[in-house]
Order: sequence, then structure tokens, then C-alpha cells
Amino acid sequence: MFVKCILNVLQGQFVDSSTSEDSLDSVSTTIRLQPSGYTSEGNTLDRTQRARTAVTQDEKYVFYLNPAKQRVWVRPGDLLPTFLRRDVHGEKHLWSFWVCAHGQVYRKLFPKSTTMNSEAMVNEIEEMGRRLALIHSLRFKKVLLFDNAAPHREQVTTDKLGQLGYVHMPHPPYSLDISPCDYHYYLSLQDILVGRDTRTQAVLDNHIEQLINTRPKQFCKDGIRKLAERWQQGPCP
Repeated sequence: MFVKCILNVLQGQFVDSSTSEDSLDSVSTTIRLQPSGYTSEGNTLDRTQRARTAVTQDEKYVFYLNPAKQRVWVRPGDLLPTFLRRDVHGEKHLWSFWVCAHGQVYRKLFPKSTTMNSEAMVNEIEEMGRRLALIHSLRFKKVLLFDNAAPHREQVTTDKLGQLGYVHMPHPPYSLDISPCDYHYYLSLQDILVGRDTRTQAVLDNHIEQLINTRPKQFCKDGIRKLAERWQQGPCP
């Protein structure tokens, strides 16, 4: 009865008056949690198409020292060897990068002790827009995907996005919408940086350039494709 009630409500049909109040409450909760992108097959495909043409962004802190993690076997009673551990509060670079399915759009290494705020975010959006217009002016719709960090959600940022005509795709916490920047592009950079000393920005920029040059053209497209595939798996919580 409960499943039938859900189907009737989703199809816009009459709900029998004998249905219990608990069932109706459960149905309304289910509908509220259902994102608009999954209400029909057409909307799902439209959202997937947007993902393929989206520009995704993130900013990351890259530590000066990136020691490799090691595993060792010791006999009972023997002392453990000493390893260099990275200081979680140590010095680091702030790196912002914008990527689309066709490759890198824009990246920037900020000066030391820089903190990302709404003003810096607005400047990033404007610069990214100029770069994107030069590279893919006719191929891309103005669709952006980034996480829920405070500089991305502040009114100044959203006003700038509206002014420039960009559509901000929602990124709910703990959803299937895993950002490609977090789990595809940046993880590859971390693999390159293991055991490297990146105290100077020039050294770090060389490693980033190495990452871009050594990855196949399909690499960036795969990151966006995996995001679209996750949307096809089901609704986000």
C-alpha cells in the first residue's frame, strides 16, 4: 500500500483517503528529498549533459614538504625507525584550478599566507570567464560546479555568477556528486608530489605542468564523465 501510494503521488494521481497519516508523511518526505534532476528521464539526461559541459573548480593547500608514507616490519621488542612526519600546521601553497572536459581552463598559485575569500573568488570567476571565452567560446554553456565552501556560497559570489550569466550546479554534502577536482585531478597531483620538496612556487608549478603534460587527453574528460555516471545511479541525499 505504501509503495502504491508513492507511485500515485509521483504520477499526480489521487491518494486514497484511507491511507494513514504516517504513510502520507513518509511520502511527502520522500518527495522533498527527491532532487528535480531525477523527477523524469528527460531531466536526468539534461542534468547529465550539463555535467559534460560544466567547468569545475576547487582550491587546495599544497604543503612545502610531502614525505612518503612507509610501512616497516619490526620484531617484538625492537624500536621503530624514525620517520619525517608532515606538520599539519606547516607552511603551504594555496592553489586554485578550473578544469573542464576538454582540459585545464585556468590555474593560479596564490602568494604566501593568502586565504581564499569572496573577493578572491569573484576575481577568479572573472578571470576564468575570460580564459574560457578565448578557448571554448561556442562549445560551453555557462555551467559551474564547485563545493559548498564559504567563499562559494557568499552573496557577493552568487551575485557575480548571476551577473555573468553562470548557472551554479548544486553540490549537496555527502551526495553522489563527488567533485572531480577532489577525487580525480588533485589525487593525481598528490601522487606526483610524494617525496618532493615544493618550497618555491616555481617548483610546484613545474610539477603541475608535468601532471598536465603526462596525462592523456582523455584524463580530464574521464573526470567529468564519472560525475555524470554518478548522477545516473540515483538521487543525491
